[in-house]
Amino acid sequence: MNRSNQQQPKRRSWHHYVFAHRVLRRLAFDDSALIFSLLGSEDQTPFFDEVLTVLDPQIENSGPRDFSASDIRTTRCMIQSRACAILQMPAVRNSCEACFIALVSHLTADELDAALKANETQVGLDYFTFERPVKLEPNYRTVFCEWTAHGAHKNYGDGPHPNLREVVSFLNSRVQVGGILDGDQRLKRDQLL
Repeated sequence: MNRSNQQQPKRRSWHHYVFAHRVLRRLAFDDSALIFSLLGSEDQTPFFDEVLTVLDPQIENSGPRDFSASDIRTTRCMIQSRACAILQMPAVRNSCEACFIALVSHLTADELDAALKANETQVGLDYFTFERPVKLEPNYRTVFCEWTAHGAHKNYGDGPHPNLREVVSFLNSRVQVGGILDGDQRLKRDQLL
């Protein structure tokens, strides 16, 4: 077989992973009020464009970024009466990349609005990712994970299929402030893993 006729494998781009698991997470925990005010607003895309532009030269040994800030879609909703922003990331290509990111505030929508008007920087949030599994099968389910403010990554196992309606439903059935619901028992995150 002539190797020159074979397509060369693409270099993996780490931009998707680093944006979801490191950069946005740090921004969210460092200034949660700012992130909640930006997500879903007309300022989101220019802000993410700037973040990605700064990120590009910092990722060494990576292929070129294959998405833009305008490819990140945000939906605002309520999860257990708490304000939530769910980011739908561009198509995932590699395991552990986030299909969705959910930032669930510890505040209700009214409390969050009041905190933003008072120029508070910290409003308390939970940062969840719905990740592509290592073994990809047809009609796959995501892996439901959480990042803590201290940088701990927790894997809670099977999540929903990678679509927005299932993500919202899943969050409503599993998440409460300060813990994740497991059947009828509310567990503190420290007890889960």
